[in-house]
Amino acid sequence: MYKKCYYKCGTCKIEGNNITHNCLECNELYPFSRKFNNYTNCYENCSYYHYFDNENNHYCTTNSSCPDEYPKLLEDKMECIRYNIKNILQDIIINNETEKKEKKKLIIIIIY
Repeated sequence: MYKKCYYKCGTCKIEGNNITHNCLECNELYPFSRKFNNYTNCYENCSYYHYFDNENNHYCTTNSSCPDEYPKLLEDKMECIRYNIKNILQDIIINNETEKKEKKKLIIIIIY
């Protein structure tokens, strides 16, 4: 059965919506990607900085500074991040899951 991808996707396996785009790849108009569950959400590139609010809506700043409640954590990244324990723990969990999956792939390849 054919289902249309969410408009920000270049390719997808399942249908998406404005919360969960479910992209495998982003289209050229929305090249900034962020992993969300097993798939990817795609966003526009911003001229300056970008950030996500508590509902995961994406915003671009209008100048080269972040809003007060979204300080920059790393100078070399163009992302403003709300500094709270929920975001920090979520990033740690996502990074740990990704590392575990990569290690499993490596082990399977070596054993095979």
